[in-house]
Amino acid sequence: MTQPQLEPRAQAFVEHYYQQHPQARRERHIEADYFCADEHSANQCALLVAQGIKRATCSLEAWYQPGAERRPEKEDWLIVTDWSGSPVALVEITRVESCAFADVDAEFAAAEGEGDASLAAWQAAHWAFFSRDCSELGLTPDPQMMLVQEHFQLLAVHPAYSALLNQT
Repeated sequence: MTQPQLEPRAQAFVEHYYQQHPQARRERHIEADYFCADEHSANQCALLVAQGIKRATCSLEAWYQPGAERRPEKEDWLIVTDWSGSPVALVEITRVESCAFADVDAEFAAAEGEGDASLAAWQAAHWAFFSRDCSELGLTPDPQMMLVQEHFQLLAVHPAYSALLNQT
């Protein structure tokens, strides 16, 4: 298994988690990344994950074609960061599914936890987002474009971020 090199702050967060949960230490794929494509949205999504509101995400399946990015898998870990790369939360992927954009349902939109968590808001925001992704890949956005849906559970909130959450 090829493991991406984690930035030192992300690696320290994982090690801190392992110290508290030694039974969790095993060979697994771990990445660190932020959600969304702009600072405000990335920081907002990290907050939603830390609060336990955001429990799912999705991406364009075209990103995972052979020779491209690795497709997420069940039991992978993701260190959710803010825009600057600071670790905010550690999540474990519990389910990965392919789904056409047009077939995304209200349950998934609510699990994404963004905006008002409605399907209509999800469709509007994600159509714009995936249209930009398609443009970058030389594709035409289509209601049947395939997405990779990831469901995840919150394992830990970074201690520094947890202290900030407790102040609010």
